[in-house]
Amino acid sequence: YITGTFATCQAMWLDTVMKELGCEAKKPLRLMIDNKCNTPN
Repeated sequence: YITGTFATCQAMWLDTVMKELGCEAKKPLRLMIDNKCNTPN
C-alpha cells in the first residue's frame, strides 16, 4: 500500500502543477492498483 500512496501523492502533485500551468484535467484521474502481491498465496 505504500507504493499506492506514493503514486497518489505524485498524481496529486502533477495535477497541481498542471493547474498552475493553466491545463485543467477534463476528467478525474483514475489510479489502478493491483493488490495481489499483498495477499498470501
